[in-house]
Amino acid sequence: MLCYASFILMNRRIRPHVPVMTRAFYQLLTGALVMLPFFLHSRPEITAANALWLLATGLIPGFLAITFAVAALSRLPAATFGTLAYFEPLAVVFFGWSIFGENLSGLQLAGCATIMASGCAKVLLASRTA
Repeated sequence: MLCYASFILMNRRIRPHVPVMTRAFYQLLTGALVMLPFFLHSRPEITAANALWLLATGLIPGFLAITFAVAALSRLPAATFGTLAYFEPLAVVFFGWSIFGENLSGLQLAGCATIMASGCAKVLLASRTA
């Protein structure tokens, strides 16, 4: 929660003239440098095929997702962005289930239901005050 809030606040503080792609690159670079010690500590074996998948995963959904999130943060109010961001983990769960045949535990399903209920409650509360 603190990291995500920091992400939102940092992107609000960066000057608007800095290109979105540059912001996304440096944020991903920082994340990679933070994860590097954990990677070096465990040193998993990575085959050539897995290396290609890792590269594709980092570039396509990783870089594009961060780039679009940074662009949205510069154009949307923080509350609206936060509400839309609730649905990111739901999309990941849906794709994992539909594409890769992943199964969810009861706790994971309860987490999805909580996210959906929170988003719906936010919309209902906002519509009542308007």
